[in-house]
Amino acid sequence: MASEFIVSPLTEALYGSDFEIDGKRVPIRKNVEVPDEDDSKKNVIYRLVDRLMLENDMKRGGHVFEPETIDELYDTIKSNVLACKMFTSRHIGRCYISNKNYGENCKEMHGHVFPGAESALGARWFFSALPYHESSEWLLPFADLCFNFGEYMVPVRDFPNIWKHSDGKNYIVVNVPRTKGPIQRGFIKVDKKSMVVYRAIEDGRAFIHPAYVSSDMEIQPIVKTHFMYNGSDLLFNSMDTDYPIADCSKEIPIKELIKINPDLADAFRIGDEQFARFYDAFEVSVMNAVEWM
Repeated sequence: MASEFIVSPLTEALYGSDFEIDGKRVPIRKNVEVPDEDDSKKNVIYRLVDRLMLENDMKRGGHVFEPETIDELYDTIKSNVLACKMFTSRHIGRCYISNKNYGENCKEMHGHVFPGAESALGARWFFSALPYHESSEWLLPFADLCFNFGEYMVPVRDFPNIWKHSDGKNYIVVNVPRTKGPIQRGFIKVDKKSMVVYRAIEDGRAFIHPAYVSSDMEIQPIVKTHFMYNGSDLLFNSMDTDYPIADCSKEIPIKELIKINPDLADAFRIGDEQFARFYDAFEVSVMNAVEWM
């Protein structure tokens, strides 16, 4: 009866892979390296990110994204993220990352709130939660990117120069122009939920999602400022990294904000662009996210 032997790489290097016992060649079975689970997950992440970057690049060039191959996981995540933004109903027990059903009483099912949900949806943000199973939790950062991509938004903290203006705090003190003319002291947030939102501006007031405007309209970056409604200045504690409580907010085009805050002239710059376009800023945001996945 034939026997098999496992040969180490060192033994094979020293003696070769041909072994004989009593003049008969013995079959050799080598050690098989089992792929590391983390490496396998990284490969999936890189595949999904490469596809998203390709779509971003195609749209930046004014082209329709028409991939030559199908990626079921990519399409599932993107379509389910969109569904969560559009509809309040959910399939109970279904993971919206994998599309697998786990039943009504699965304790491993949870709801994920997109960091940019409040910036994109306002008071409706809590309706957008994404149901997911614990086994798919590692793909949530990619779902967040899909959400931001569809909403034309980029986290404030992903702009490379923003940190030197925050001085290690979760906010940057700014002068805020009020609607009736006065300028008062307020701040912009730099936490993970704070977004720069890209919108077309109509009649100087209405901010319109780029999907609903003609391609020749200018899309501008807009950031939310926070201040006190009664006109009083906020008190900032130099020792506290968190922002103070404010009772009012206002979205301001970054171009207008910099006019009265010239020290922020480079805060939202990326490369040669003082006011980075969405697709360029999103590309930087994706690369930042990949480092933490």
